[in-house]
Amino acid sequence: MKTIEMELNVVPNGKSVMEILFPPDVIPGKHKAILIIEDEPLAKEKENVVFDLNQVFSKYNVSLLNPLDTFRRENIYDDDGR
Repeated sequence: MKTIEMELNVVPNGKSVMEILFPPDVIPGKHKAILIIEDEPLAKEKENVVFDLNQVFSKYNVSLLNPLDTFRRENIYDDDGR
C-alpha cells in the first residue's frame, strides 16, 4: 500500500481536475484508492509578500553609531580568522 499526499483545488461548481504522477514502482492496472477530504480548506498563503523595510523599521534607529565602523571580518578577527 502506498500513501500519496497532495493538495487539491475545488472550484465553486464542486469540480476539480487531478493528474497524479505515480512512483515508477506502482504496477499499471486497476487499483482500489481512497480519497480523504479534510473538513476545512487549507489556509490561503500570502504569495510574494513584499515588505517596505522603511515602514517596518521606521520607528527604530537602525543606522550605524559610527559610520567608520563597518564590522567587516577583516576588522573584527585576526589574520588566522579567530
